[in-house]
Amino acid sequence: LGTATFPPQWRILLIDSGQEKNSRDHISDVRRQVHVRDPKLERYRMRTEACSAAVWEAIKLRDLASFIDSTNNAHGLMRDVQDMSTPRMEMIREAALRAGFLCVTIT
Repeated sequence: LGTATFPPQWRILLIDSGQEKNSRDHISDVRRQVHVRDPKLERYRMRTEACSAAVWEAIKLRDLASFIDSTNNAHGLMRDVQDMSTPRMEMIREAALRAGFLCVTIT
């Protein structure tokens, strides 16, 4: 992907959700998906790769609207396709959006 300088007028806030994570279970789930050739995993991979490329392109072009769209889309894929969110994380995300943040993704 190369490098891109983050636009100095843009700001990012990183927040630890405090949500306990179990990577071992998630990795096991993904391995199972790979083993059974789950088409859902391939759709997720293709769509997240497209989101990632769009985020990088938006940064390079300083296109805030595309950055917002792509970041929010990536979160939606993690949540809706791979079930990588929790009600608590979504509550934090929704509160941040209501508070005026333009895009929010939580891991």
